[in-house]
Amino acid sequence: MVLGIQAPLLIFKDRIIEKGVIACCINKKEAFLKEIFLKKYEPQDIESALRKALQKFGREKQFLFSALPPQCSPSNYLRGLTLSLGKAFNALGAGFTKRYASKNYQIINKVVDEGLLNIIGSGVKLTFLKVGGFFPIGKPFTITRVISDRNIIMEINGEPAINIYKNYLEEKFDTFQRNHLFPLYPLGIKEGGETYLVNIRECLEDGSLVCMGEVKKNTQGHLMLFHPSSLMRSLKDCLAPLKNIGGGLIFMINSLPRKKILRDAAAEEIKTVHNLLGNKFKLFGIYADYSFFPDKELRKSIMETSNLLITLWE
Repeated sequence: MVLGIQAPLLIFKDRIIEKGVIACCINKKEAFLKEIFLKKYEPQDIESALRKALQKFGREKQFLFSALPPQCSPSNYLRGLTLSLGKAFNALGAGFTKRYASKNYQIINKVVDEGLLNIIGSGVKLTFLKVGGFFPIGKPFTITRVISDRNIIMEINGEPAINIYKNYLEEKFDTFQRNHLFPLYPLGIKEGGETYLVNIRECLEDGSLVCMGEVKKNTQGHLMLFHPSSLMRSLKDCLAPLKNIGGGLIFMINSLPRKKILRDAAAEEIKTVHNLLGNKFKLFGIYADYSFFPDKELRKSIMETSNLLITLWE
């Protein structure tokens, strides 16, 4: 089986690569992988295709890994995924909101085509952790009005949602909005004792904010700001759970918005992760617009756009 994902940037060991091909072989007797390639992206189509494929899998289903093209709505995908696999299944993946080449190709054995690539796996243990680096700024807020099925925040603290940025940035707001600098200040939404990042895609004329990520009424949060030096100091503790395992195959899904925020420090982040994990870990990965992963406590999939997702394949 040969499977491939096209991405705008690659990660190999301690480097960020702009052009190239990275090949990885999973050589484990117990490993069993099956591809599910889709070209229809409505929730009912995704649910039907996944159910049909899973019925024929015939083994214990341990994880699902997916790569979503720009034409596939992540909300639709997560809805179809939940309907077919439930709320707590170990499903992880990466996706793109725009094209970075004339075509967004995937490789499925002898076929090169555009579509949604899913890999269902057994015999391989897949665990993950995320690396943040964002800190809350300003006063906490409450989301008071949303259109949840469209991921739109209409009001925060009873006012047009955009006011949370206007009040904080004051005279700098016009420059901020004109240059679309929302990724510099994602929203940190608190849920189940965790803080999840929600990026703003655009601001509507009525002051509503269109989000990447699920939003709910009456949830609390903060504006968030990245602090690179604090991240570098905390990486050792953050990576300790993986380091304690001793070795393995690391596949990283890093964030294109995160890279823009880090600028020159983006390369330092990759080098630091590589150096801290050591040579017993084989490290590679891609940059994407967003990633998603399961939250066992909340029993749902979480989509984020500005954190680094590190997966370990054993």
